[in-house]
Amino acid sequence: MIPEAREFHLSRAAREKYSVDDTIISLTGAAMVVEIDAARNLANSLQTDGRQVSAADLLAMGLIDEIQHLLLLEHRRKKNDNLLAAAAEHLRAMLGEDSYVATLKEFARNFPTVALHKGTIALEEYFLGKTDETLNEHILLEEMLMLWLENRNPAFSPYRDLFDESLLDSMGVPYQKLMAHFSQFLDGEPGTVAKGSLLKVLQAPAMANPDSLAEQLRFIEEIFLPQLPSLQHLVVRILHGRDFIVEEKKSLGAWFSEGFQGMGTPEFSAQEIRASIRTGWGDGGVGGMSAEDKAKAMYYPEYEAYTSDREWMPQLVLMAKNAYVWLDQLARQYKRDIYHLDHVPDEELDQLREWGITGLWLIGLWERSVASRTIKQRMGAQDAVASAYSLMDYTIAHDLGGQEAMNRLAHRAWLRGIRMGSDMVPNHFGIDSTWVVHHPDRFLSLDHPPYPGYTFHGPD
Repeated sequence: MIPEAREFHLSRAAREKYSVDDTIISLTGAAMVVEIDAARNLANSLQTDGRQVSAADLLAMGLIDEIQHLLLLEHRRKKNDNLLAAAAEHLRAMLGEDSYVATLKEFARNFPTVALHKGTIALEEYFLGKTDETLNEHILLEEMLMLWLENRNPAFSPYRDLFDESLLDSMGVPYQKLMAHFSQFLDGEPGTVAKGSLLKVLQAPAMANPDSLAEQLRFIEEIFLPQLPSLQHLVVRILHGRDFIVEEKKSLGAWFSEGFQGMGTPEFSAQEIRASIRTGWGDGGVGGMSAEDKAKAMYYPEYEAYTSDREWMPQLVLMAKNAYVWLDQLARQYKRDIYHLDHVPDEELDQLREWGITGLWLIGLWERSVASRTIKQRMGAQDAVASAYSLMDYTIAHDLGGQEAMNRLAHRAWLRGIRMGSDMVPNHFGIDSTWVVHHPDRFLSLDHPPYPGYTFHGPD
């Protein structure tokens, strides 16, 4: 956790142009769902003039920014707690007091904290003050370093207008000169988690994967985090961030420049990836298991809880049937009405037994959502039925004859040595399900729409 206040870099101009809420992206360790929601809202604000904005990209950029702050904090804790004070003294000596202070203040004006942007504190008062026992001057210096790094990260470039450093160049202050001295200073500071200087460590993810935010997160996860036990809490958030990127690409197609055009995915083993990025950075220490697998094993343990059932399970030969489709096929085959489960002919069960089938798994048994069917029909599929995974209730569907018809089929199947099975997934409910209506306490609720622009004003 970062003890000082840290905020994602948005220029004052970008905040005002896009009417961005000052707290829209929090990098203080808030729950992942809050950050995803904030990224979606920010993306919605930025989608003007036909511009396509990826919420997953914004989230990844925020994560990378936060992790760079954490890497710098770890370095200060382990190697040089006086780092920022020494850097400030060095920059004063190289630029002179007036030029140094003027540049930091211009940065604070153009890339303000929430308090400065809202005008709840004067710039002079802020510059001379502290936040969580850290001089605000040093916080500004660190934030300016992050801005400089972001402007040199090619994967950030589609969103450069949000944090464009050229604003400072146009203000008549020696920003570039200051950063040249600052980067040289950091290049002389030995790194903590990799070979090379502290500056090289901070630049490493972008240098290794200049065009991919997802791969920069993977680099951090596999190369840096195994060497920093105090930052292991970030593993799950990084995995979530990468998953969000992948899922967004699947749902939105090849609009963005993350390397997913055409959905082609190169095939590399975890060992090949590590070998390709390990050169010059030392062994990531992840052993024979990938860092992602280790993280999932660590944070999502799954314990076997199977029944033994040795008398039948090892010999089970299972046949899966979509209940409605199967009954329709049987009606066509036997040329008579077959629409309830107990209408399945004995001849069909005999055939399954002769084939050696010992288990019959029926899909789509449960009472389906009326809303699901209605929505499909309103979308033009007049003959559509509700999804088998959008349910009204976990009772055998009335259209299939209900529980009594199921019991009769199960009895006749058992006489032939065939067991019956189906599945129950607790979140497979339609919006009109009995649980939603009568037991809303069983669901997670939000006090805001799930997606920006989502409304609840459609027809019932």
